[in-house]
Amino acid sequence: MSPGPETAGSTIDELMIVTLARQFDNSTRAFNGAVSFIPVCAYLLARKTHAPDLVWAASSIAIDADPPRLGESTLSDSIWEGAAMLSNSPFDFWAFAQGGRYNTFAFRGAQIDRFGNVNNTVIGSYDHPKVRLPGGGGMASSPRDTGLAGRPQALRDQPVRDGFPSGVEGHAAEEPASGGHRRNGAGVDRL
Repeated sequence: MSPGPETAGSTIDELMIVTLARQFDNSTRAFNGAVSFIPVCAYLLARKTHAPDLVWAASSIAIDADPPRLGESTLSDSIWEGAAMLSNSPFDFWAFAQGGRYNTFAFRGAQIDRFGNVNNTVIGSYDHPKVRLPGGGGMASSPRDTGLAGRPQALRDQPVRDGFPSGVEGHAAEEPASGGHRRNGAGVDRL
């Protein structure tokens, strides 16, 4: 299949940004996880194109930031420029999130399986991992477990050549031992 006129000459990152931005509207109240350049760009693109009232908490601190350019990190204070307000602490974020004030959470997943389970903790055994990952600050956990309301947007910025695996290693969000059965039983299709 050859690229259409909308995708010719676009990078995978650009396509992901545009696709994700299309998921947002004026009712979106979002925050980003660490190292989340694609979601941050998608929030900014959605605001500039079709969702000017989208609310974004940059680094969970800067409400409605409007940076002229992105810095070296999506958690850096360099992206707080133009914010309508700054929270006193990143810990204030949890009260807002658990109270349902945010409805969209975007984060990267080191491993994502066909049921949408996410692993950002370890690859291999937890006690003797092949790789210890930085974790996700609870972002990948189910709303029931964390009290977070809304819809998570899990991203994988590496190509998936043979489809998503049937499970993830280590500790994952959404009942890692279930193999996705709870999601599947709830009508969540495989990816």
